[in-house]
This record gives sequence, C-alpha cells and structure tokens, in this order.
Amino acid sequence: MSDKDFPDDLFDKALDALDETSKEPIKTEGIKAIPELLERGYYDKAVDIMIKIIEDPDPYSINDKIAVTDIAHQVAQQDANIIRRLLPYLYVIYNKTEAYLTRAAPDPVLIMNTANVLTHAKSVLYDEIARLKQLIIDVANQISNEYKTNNIPLGDVAPRVGLSLVVVLLLVDEMLLNKEVRGHYDSVGDILTLESDKARCYNCGAEFPKDLEKCPSCGIEFPKCVICRLIIRTIPVTCPKCGNSAHREHMLEWLKMSHDKKKGKGMCPICQNYLAPEDLK
Repeated sequence: MSDKDFPDDLFDKALDALDETSKEPIKTEGIKAIPELLERGYYDKAVDIMIKIIEDPDPYSINDKIAVTDIAHQVAQQDANIIRRLLPYLYVIYNKTEAYLTRAAPDPVLIMNTANVLTHAKSVLYDEIARLKQLIIDVANQISNEYKTNNIPLGDVAPRVGLSLVVVLLLVDEMLLNKEVRGHYDSVGDILTLESDKARCYNCGAEFPKDLEKCPSCGIEFPKCVICRLIIRTIPVTCPKCGNSAHREHMLEWLKMSHDKKKGKGMCPICQNYLAPEDLK
C-alpha cells in the first residue's frame, strides 16, 4: 500500500497533522518514530521501521517487538491495509517460528499480541499471503527459465519478492505441504527443487520427455546410477578409478556407509577402490 492509498478520514487527519508539524523534524529510526510517522500519514515509512524491528534481533529487544505489535493492533482496528506488508512477518511469529526472527525463546506476550493483530487483519492477511505465494512461484519459475535448472535457491527468490528468507521459507513449506507447488525442499543451501512433467538436460539445459535416455538437443547420453540403477537426470559424479557414474547423493551416502576409519575414506561400489568425496569427478 502506498503512502497515498488510505481512507479519506485518515488522509484528512494526516494532512492536518502534517500542516501542524511541518516545521518539526521527523524521527525516522526506532520505535518512537512509528507513532509520529503514522500520525503524519507516512505509512510506508512507519511499516518499514516496524518490519526492521520485528525481523532484526539487534539492537531491538523483545519489548520493542511487543511495542510494534501493540501499535499494529491499534492500526489494524482502523485499517489493516496500512500494515499489509508487516502481516507476513507477524504470520511467521504466529506460526511459532519467531525464534528465527528474535533469536530467543518464544515470548507469550508477543505471540498473544500477534494473534490479536492477525484476527483483526484476517481478510487482508489471507489476500496478502495468497499474493505472495503466487509471486514466489512466479519468481521461482522465472529463475528456473533463466538458469535452466529446477533447483531454485530460495536466497535468490527472497530479494526478488521483497521478503526476508525466513518468510519465504515458511510460505514455501506451506505450499509444499498443501501441494500448491510440486517439488521438495533441501535445507542444505535452502534449495527448492521444482518437479516437472519433463526432465532437463544437465549439459545444455534443454527440456525433454522424462523417458528419453539421450538429450534430443545436445545428444549427450544419460548414464545410469551404479547404486540405484536409474537414469541420472542431474549432474552425475564419477569414480576416477573405474569411470562409473552415480547420483551425487547416492554416492556420498555409499561412501559414508563404507567408510574405513583407518583410511579415512569410503569404497567405490564397483571397483572397491577407496575414495574421499573430493576425489569424485
């Protein structure tokens, strides 16, 4: 919501307040700046500070975060659209993942205040969450097309949708759980792997039917994994001794299972030579 998009009565009050205090400097930092900015009608600037306090563990304390929810509750009772951009961050707290934001144990007052805000802002919240989920899907598909990959770093998605990574992770988790998007999440690197009806060549990036064993675009033949015996659709790893290929995750797990403490390495399932993960090609 822009600074100009708010109800007429609030608009009139904001103009009056601005006329009365036009010669006074405006506070732009900290919890004390928020009421003044709201009073003068600078809603976007006020919400920016509120988001900063909610998501930043330093230098703001839990009391500052509680104060933000007190202010948000008052605003939500008038017009929840004013704090629309803040709602996803409060949604994270409401879903009890606030420790990611506060770096502290859950605070019952903060959670209770947040619940009160979201109750008054329920319809706006649902609209905003739905909009952000669709935006995340659109951006993920855009990145997939740009880089010819189905493995999407959510750290790249977050800045494009204008959200913190914590909020993106929560919404992606919900979408996967509700089957709003097909794929799976890998916490190592915060990667969303999108499922598709087609496979993508790891050599040239071209898409093709999953039943093909050879890329119709670049002609590369896809090897079979020596561990699971299925065709490898992602970049394979190869044993430098015997040249056999495998899915990376399968080979790493195999080396872990066959690890010899004396040698400090695992054993290739085919040639039985000892290998470390860094030895794989």
